[in-house]
Amino acid sequence: AAPAIDCMEPPRKKKKEEPYVYKELADLRVDDEKKNFYGVVTFSTKPQKSKGTDWYVHFKLTDESLAAAACPDDAGKPNVLDVMWFEDEKQMPPLLDMGDRFNPIVRCHRMKIGSHENALQAKRMGSRNCSSLAVVSGDPDAPVNILWKTSDGITFTDEDRTRVTELRKWAADSSLFEKAVTLSEV
Repeated sequence: AAPAIDCMEPPRKKKKEEPYVYKELADLRVDDEKKNFYGVVTFSTKPQKSKGTDWYVHFKLTDESLAAAACPDDAGKPNVLDVMWFEDEKQMPPLLDMGDRFNPIVRCHRMKIGSHENALQAKRMGSRNCSSLAVVSGDPDAPVNILWKTSDGITFTDEDRTRVTELRKWAADSSLFEKAVTLSEV
């Protein structure tokens, strides 16, 4: 016989996802909260083997808020947020492969903000499924589409597209970024 079904129990509602709240990089603080933010990549390493079993990539992000927050550092580079992303070798964001002329833009979700050598540093938080990244071209003329992401479940809203467009315009107009020259222009 089939098990009895209690028709009086109300159906479970799917938990409605709260909209993501994004912080400007200058507003990030060290605490236990998960943070969501965007930034323009100003530096990236190739993936490297960590001392443990993971690999990592180190990259730096900036946005309008950090550029306006204080003077550039002693080397004349814009203020940046250091990001360390730990993952297995095949799941590393290919940041160096995405910016031939324009700096890529990264959207970070659920990142932990800590401190390293008196500077803020964002790190992946918790398990592999907790923090996420989405990478978009910084080219102002390119479609606003995700070029690389940490999982297939990542979506991109109209608000995301608007923020990427703002960052692209700011980066293209900013004197903080040196424009790369392609071989065809030489």
